[in-house]
Amino acid sequence: KPASLSELPIQYADFAVWQREYLQGEKLESQLSYWKQQLENAPPLLQLPTDRPRPPVQTYRGAKLSFKLAKNLTQAIEAIAQKNEATVFMTLLAVFKILLYRYTGQEDIVVGSYIANRNRAEIEDLIGFFVNTLVLRSEFSGNPTFEELLCQVRKMMIGAYAHQDLPLEKLVEELQVERDPKYNPIFQVSFGLQNTPEVKLELPELTVMPFEVEHTKALFDLRLDMTETDSGLEGFWEYNTDLFDGSTIERMSKHFQILLEAIAANPQQRVAQLPLLTQPERQQLLVEWNETERDYPKDKCLHQLFEEQVEKTPDAVALVFEQQQLTYRELNARANRLAHYLQSIEVGSGVLVGICIEPSLEQVVSLLATLKTGGAYVPLDPNYPQERLAFMLSDSAVGILITQQSLRSKIPEHQADVVCLDRDRDAIAQQSDANLDCQTTLAALAYAIYTSGSTGRPKAVLGKLGGIVNRLNWMWKMLPFRADEVGVQKTSLNFVDHVAEIFSPLLKGIRLVIVPEDTRRDIPQLMNLLREQKVSRIVLVPSLLKAMLDSAPQQLSQLRGLKYVFCSGEALPLALAEAFYQKLSSARLFNLYGSSEVAADVTCFEVNFWETRRRILQYFKPEVVRNVPENPSTEVEQKPFTEPGVSPEALATKFQRSELPLYPVTVDNYYAQFSQEVLPYTINTASPTYIGHMTSALPDFLHDMSKMISRLNQNLVKIETSKSLIFLEREAIAMLHRLVYGFKSEFYTENIQQKNRNLGIITTGGTTANISALLCARNSGLLPNKSLVSYQKIVFTKF
Repeated sequence: KPASLSELPIQYADFAVWQREYLQGEKLESQLSYWKQQLENAPPLLQLPTDRPRPPVQTYRGAKLSFKLAKNLTQAIEAIAQKNEATVFMTLLAVFKILLYRYTGQEDIVVGSYIANRNRAEIEDLIGFFVNTLVLRSEFSGNPTFEELLCQVRKMMIGAYAHQDLPLEKLVEELQVERDPKYNPIFQVSFGLQNTPEVKLELPELTVMPFEVEHTKALFDLRLDMTETDSGLEGFWEYNTDLFDGSTIERMSKHFQILLEAIAANPQQRVAQLPLLTQPERQQLLVEWNETERDYPKDKCLHQLFEEQVEKTPDAVALVFEQQQLTYRELNARANRLAHYLQSIEVGSGVLVGICIEPSLEQVVSLLATLKTGGAYVPLDPNYPQERLAFMLSDSAVGILITQQSLRSKIPEHQADVVCLDRDRDAIAQQSDANLDCQTTLAALAYAIYTSGSTGRPKAVLGKLGGIVNRLNWMWKMLPFRADEVGVQKTSLNFVDHVAEIFSPLLKGIRLVIVPEDTRRDIPQLMNLLREQKVSRIVLVPSLLKAMLDSAPQQLSQLRGLKYVFCSGEALPLALAEAFYQKLSSARLFNLYGSSEVAADVTCFEVNFWETRRRILQYFKPEVVRNVPENPSTEVEQKPFTEPGVSPEALATKFQRSELPLYPVTVDNYYAQFSQEVLPYTINTASPTYIGHMTSALPDFLHDMSKMISRLNQNLVKIETSKSLIFLEREAIAMLHRLVYGFKSEFYTENIQQKNRNLGIITTGGTTANISALLCARNSGLLPNKSLVSYQKIVFTKF
């Protein structure tokens, strides 16, 4: 039957020729000029909070989430658009941009959108791809109302429509934006609205319906597409799964709908005040997460808590400095004598006392004595420039300055009365060693610490006793001291970290080691001191931690007493956290954040080694393992190690114990020596209950592999034996291997890339067996003391 279609007046090739000829000279310059002006100084990246760090190279793995709006909400949106002489597209775009503004906090929002680009009668019905991409920018400065924002969006869209002929690729070329492999240039989020009437396809004797296919691609970080239907607006979110979890996008979708409902109710609200959260989220934020009240002594100050500890452990060693030490009784007596002396020269409640003393026993004595009088101390580092010290002395107007004769020459002119601990030794020694009767409250000042200030000029931060006591009690409850622990004080008094360094151990009967000034700048000496004194806790800025990890690897292995490392003062890089666990696997790493204004710390996060690689490896809790049942149709059980049949020893049957050779393991001899060995407690492939596959919940293992494995292993189909691991397996295994042997990065990069390499786990069950072996080694291989050091001493080989 001959086709009855009318002949097209032009072809797509005609349009291509016309476009090339049209976009030249003044027309091209006009279009370029408009877009360059529109995008001048636009932000290169929309900083949406992601669930995972952005990969070094952009990926396109994606998923899709659909939603529908109620008919009455759709009608309300249409009414707002009509009232403001805007389109539904403009209205929805404005709401979407509010969502992005509220999520990012950025006042300059850039998104992309598609336009049909069929703005001439000749091409309305022409077959071909005419779509162009527009870059849409909006400003949120001044916190506009929704209607004000919609007016801005309307004006911006009219200008964009008038300059829609410039192809996006030409714009990118002309703007010469700095390219980053991690994300798209110009915009990373897009929005679209389909308002073409839906036409049902009808064929004789056939029923035609849409067929949903799995959505696994995402061209952008985030994309929102909406469609007008007879029953109301519908939409779907397309998102990059390497950046976002599905649950995050579900919350975002609910927030978008809450914004729409709030705007429909009152479009004159300011965008920053529009409600965003669901009722359960409001309950969680305002009530559940705000239930932070804790019971701790709110009627005792630092010096009183110290005096209580003196009564408990009077003869225990309190302070150690070089060859000197003081017991709690001795430290309290010396502090009391100095406090009585200070009181005799009218130091009392609220009086600021300057302390200019190098690290020593006397420095801590001076702090305690000042607090016992009810005064507050002002740290003055004798190594500071004279100009800075002069400003601090003048600005604080300290009435009393505690120092030593040897430091007098470093102190500029001032008006304070000077107490020289060595010069006035006899007068101080004649004072009473009894505790003072001081009525200080937690609302009183503890210190005035000078920071650099936002302008570079020093400013004093006045810290109260209540904030310090609160912070100390939090740490004591989170990580209680053991009786045999040792603290260390290595931070200058001019940095707020010294407060916890000194008082956290002292107020709990823990010995405190004071690091001499010259040792603080000499990493090998510092490491020796930590080793000799068996220090268990230390506060480090990340840059110092890195220097320690880089410069003294052998000394690190000797820090057997070190159990807790707290990083603060700088950002903690992921690479540094990984290096820490490779070289100090017996210690725990905590990332603290805070400032002098908030008694040092407000957030704390334990940086677990496996957390640093959570995008690759998911694992069970160490005390739990999933048992493969004899009957595969039975639901998989979850049992503790202590139950029969699932202990580490049972899992290791059919493997014999063998010691590592005495000579060191190197890259050269690695394969020859260990090619047939496996990590501790790999899956017993000879067991009658072993079926060569992983039957437990897949998301608890490998994120990126879970879908693939579930397909391959439907109905418990066994995977054939294979020693050729996929890339993700090799990378996951290399993580464990690096923790054990600590070879250089180049070794692991090479072995991960080569398909025929296997870094240690060899089973006969194929892909999932290797993963099971890896995770079983991770969990049951931690042995009773949960220490990864055992990996260095024990391996198992097959009979």
